Amino acid sequence: MTDTELNNLSPEIIVNSYGKILANASPTFYGLPVSDLPFSIVQIKDAIQTLIANHQYDNEDILQGLIQGYISLAQFVTNDELIILKKGMAAIDKKNPDEDDYKSMEQSSFITSKIKAEMENNSEELQLLLGSKIQLE
Repeated sequence: MTDTELNNLSPEIIVNSYGKILANASPTFYGLPVSDLPFSIVQIKDAIQTLIANHQYDNEDILQGLIQGYISLAQFVTNDELIILKKGMAAIDKKNPDEDDYKSMEQSSFITSKIKAEMENNSEELQLLLGSKIQLE
């Protein structure tokens, strides 16, 4: 798809495509593959911001879904980061971790912290847009 074609897509189409990915994603606290996203994180953020800014929602569930979807974008990481996260999780489960396991756990912890910080940043971006406090669940 060309840049022009992407620019002509409605925010609703972008958000609906992203919502389908979220609906089919296995629940996880450590990361999802960014390669699964139908559009770039920036495009999805822009689409969600547009929908929130241009609509008064009678249905609070829709607004909350947009908010959660926006915050959840932080969980999408590169394939390399996913490999590190999986190694770290496996190392945590070991009864007798070795030096490499501790290294994997440390790297995994760094990526998990980065995800959490990005979730906080996404929440703050929405707070500016909405002018209200958003609670992370």
